[in-house]
Amino acid sequence: RVPREKRSSVVSPEHSKAVGEGLEGANIKVRYPALFTVIPMDKNNNIVKINDSSLKIEINGVSSTVFGNEDGTFDVEWEATKPGTYTCLLYTSDAADEEDSVDLG
Repeated sequence: RVPREKRSSVVSPEHSKAVGEGLEGANIKVRYPALFTVIPMDKNNNIVKINDSSLKIEINGVSSTVFGNEDGTFDVEWEATKPGTYTCLLYTSDAADEEDSVDLG
């Protein structure tokens, strides 16, 4: 087994991104689908293509659906159940990715 630091296509939590209106409180409505995109990247800012089962999303106990895209990114759809702040945790099989909070005021 090749050590993690020697592998070229390891997802880097510091470089990976979650972007989109589904992370911006002003654009999120309770009980309506919100969408954002996860971009798994390595330490050189290259997209790391991982399979759908390698990505896990946790958003304060609400359900979410992950859709894999051909370019290596993932679209995530979720619904806020009540106004408030939601914390989104993104995990890959390699490491825990970035954490993002959404304030629905």
